[in-house]
Order: sequence, then C-alpha cells, then structure tokens
Amino acid sequence: VGMLSFIVPAYFLILGRELASENLTDRQVIKELKFLIENCTKDQTVERILEQQGVSLNNLIPIESLISAGGKTLQKFLHSELGGSNH
Repeated sequence: VGMLSFIVPAYFLILGRELASENLTDRQVIKELKFLIENCTKDQTVERILEQQGVSLNNLIPIESLISAGGKTLQKFLHSELGGSNH
C-alpha cells in the first residue's frame, strides 16, 4: 500500500497532463478512475488495508489537478464520486 500511495497519484497526474494536452478524453480518465474506485471500495480486504494505513481515495487521486485539466464531464464525475469541488 505504501508504494501504491506514491504510484497511483503520479499515474493520475500523468493522465491529467495528457488530458490537458488533449491526448485523452474525460471519458478515458473516468474509466481509469472508476476502475480504481470500484477495486478500492468493493474489495473489503483492500478497503481495510487502506483504512489501516490511513490512505483514502482522496489521498490517492489528485482531484484538484484533474478538475483543472478536465472538462465538465470529468468535473461532475469527480464531484459526485469523490466530493471534488465543481468549478
């Protein structure tokens, strides 16, 4: 979990840069986010380990960075799923 807490945010920062450069769409980033969210919230073992380590989804995903890089679709998704601000 410790290593993932560094890798996952870096991965989403890269996706945010690609999104800002228009190499990715909001939908492609949302697909990646959904995969992470579903795997972290549906698997009780993963959820328990994250909790024990003091790691939450909001710590793993650079929400504000993705909001600023994405369009309305991504902004709405982040706001509804993770409570990110909706600019």
